[in-house]
Amino acid sequence: MAIKTKTVQLPSMTPGTHRTVSVLSFGKSGARPKVYMQAAIHANEMPGTMALHHLMPMLSEADKKGLIKGEIILVPTVNPIGQSQLIGNSKTSIAIGLMCQNPWLRRSGKKLAPTRKPM
Repeated sequence: MAIKTKTVQLPSMTPGTHRTVSVLSFGKSGARPKVYMQAAIHANEMPGTMALHHLMPMLSEADKKGLIKGEIILVPTVNPIGQSQLIGNSKTSIAIGLMCQNPWLRRSGKKLAPTRKPM
């Protein structure tokens, strides 16, 4: 059987933009047992996404050979909104917010680190 792919469009709060989530299905639709795997609910946590990336070709091959008894559903990235807010491995909104709140950090060029005044 071929991989069944479904694209779910997420509601957009910004005109002219759209984000989608891909849902991949292996085996017979609706068959039991059913396995559901998702990754990247926290946008900067990528190990699950990488694991599913390496699992997909194996599942595809098993599906072609009819070895899957049931249905396996994969959602490699469930938080595309969060991923679009990342630069490297840092959330842009957090980094920008910290820089705006502490002008010393902007002038010094030092790495962001929380500082506390003694009581």
